[in-house]
Amino acid sequence: MRGKSFLMSIILTGCMATIAPAESTGEPTDAPSDVAEPTSAPARLYVEVFLVSENVTGKSAKIVGCLVSYDEIGIEVETKNGPRALKWDEITTMSSYIIKSRVIDKENATDWLELGRWCWQNRLKNQANTAFNKARHLDRELADEIKEIMRAEPATQQLSTDVRADVVPADNAAPKEIVKYQKATPEEIIDAVDRAEKLKEAAEELSGTTLVTLETPHFIIFTDWEDAEHEWMEKQCEMAYRVVSKQFRMSASDNVFVNKLPIVMFDKRSNFEMFASQHDDVPVGMAAGYYTGSTDGSGHMVMWRPDRRVEGDAGRIDAEKVWARILVHEFTHAYVARYKSNAHIPRWLNEGMADYIAQNTLPEGAYFAPAREAAQRGIDISDIFNDNVMPGWAYYPVMMSMVRMLVENDSKAFMAMFDDIKNGMKGEEALKKHFKIDYDQLQEHWARYARTVN
Repeated sequence: MRGKSFLMSIILTGCMATIAPAESTGEPTDAPSDVAEPTSAPARLYVEVFLVSENVTGKSAKIVGCLVSYDEIGIEVETKNGPRALKWDEITTMSSYIIKSRVIDKENATDWLELGRWCWQNRLKNQANTAFNKARHLDRELADEIKEIMRAEPATQQLSTDVRADVVPADNAAPKEIVKYQKATPEEIIDAVDRAEKLKEAAEELSGTTLVTLETPHFIIFTDWEDAEHEWMEKQCEMAYRVVSKQFRMSASDNVFVNKLPIVMFDKRSNFEMFASQHDDVPVGMAAGYYTGSTDGSGHMVMWRPDRRVEGDAGRIDAEKVWARILVHEFTHAYVARYKSNAHIPRWLNEGMADYIAQNTLPEGAYFAPAREAAQRGIDISDIFNDNVMPGWAYYPVMMSMVRMLVENDSKAFMAMFDDIKNGMKGEEALKKHFKIDYDQLQEHWARYARTVN
C-alpha cells in the first residue's frame, strides 16, 4: 500500500475464551499498597503475539489467545493451554505497540502522550508521530512536552521488523527446497477458513453492516456493494490474479494461497477507515486499499470503492480504472507473500514490483514525474533500502522505476534475483549476484536512468 502497509504481528478480533483464575502459589495475597494491580483487558480482545525468542524452526514463536490483563511489567494471555504471563521485553516491539495502542483510552490525551513517548523511546517514529498528533488534537497544552520528548534521541536498540510494508515479515521463512509456492496442509486450510469467517464477523461488527460472501477461483470476498456490481468486482479480482501470476511466470490455474485470499470490500470510506484503524491498526491516510499478512503466508486485503457514483461515463470509467489499479497493486503484495515461499522481500522491491505491474496493466499519466525530479535534483533516496523507514508517496515512482530499470536491463536476471531472495538470500546479496552491483551502485545507475524516464 502506498504510504503504509503492514504485516501485522498481532491481530485483534472477537474472543470468547473463558478466563480461568490464576493458580494459587500458596504465598500471602497482600500486596504493597504502592504496587498497581494489573488492569483487566477489554472484553473479547483476541491476540496473536510474537515472541522475541525463536523456536526450534528459527521463527518467532506465536502466542494466541485472549488478553486477560496488563500492567507496566507485561501481559497475561489466556491460551487454549491455560494462562500465559509474558513480560513486555519478551514480545516483539510491534506486538507490544499494538496491544498498548488498543487498550488506551482513545479520548484521553495523556494516554496518547504516553503511548507516543513509549514509541519514540522504542524507535517507532511513525507510530510516535501518530500518537503525538492525537494527543495534541485532544489537548494543545501538551505541545511543549511533546517537543521535549522528541528532542531526546531515541534508544539505540534495533527496531523490530515484525511489521511489513504491505508485507515485511520478521524472518526469512524460506523452504529448504524452493518450489512454485508453499502447498497448504489440510490443517492450514481449516485454519484459513476459520480466520476468514472471523474476519467477516469483525468487519460486520465494526461497520454495523451485513456483508455478502462471494467466491471466485482464488478469492473469498465479503462486501456490502450493490448486487449489480458483484459480477464486475469478481472479474476484476480474477483479472488481477491473471496479470500478476503472468509476471511471475506462473499459471493462473495455480492457487498460491492457503484456501483463498479473503478480501473485505466496503462500500463506504468511513467503514474502510474504521476497520483499518480498529481491526488492523493500519493508518490508511488517503489510500483506498491495503494488504496485511503474517510470516506464515496468511493475510487479507481491505478496500473500498471510491467515487463510484460520479456522473457521466467518463468519470465512472476513470474511477473504475483508479480502483482497479489499486486492486492490482495491493494484490501483488498478497501474491508476493506466497510466491515461492513466505520469505521477506525488501520493501523497495516489494513496492516497486507492485507499482510496476499496476502501471503496466493500467498506466497512469505523468507517473514518473516525481522519480525524474528526484534524480535531476540529486535527492538521496537511500532510505528506500531501509525497511525500518516507511517511504512517502513520492518514493513509489522511484522504487517502481528502479524495478523497471533492472527488468529492462535483464528480465531473466531480475526474476532469478527475486527467486533467490524468496529462497532466503538477502536483497543486496542477490543484487550483487545477478547484477554485479550493490545498493549504492544501484542508486547511481538509477539516478542516470531516471533523469530521462517517461
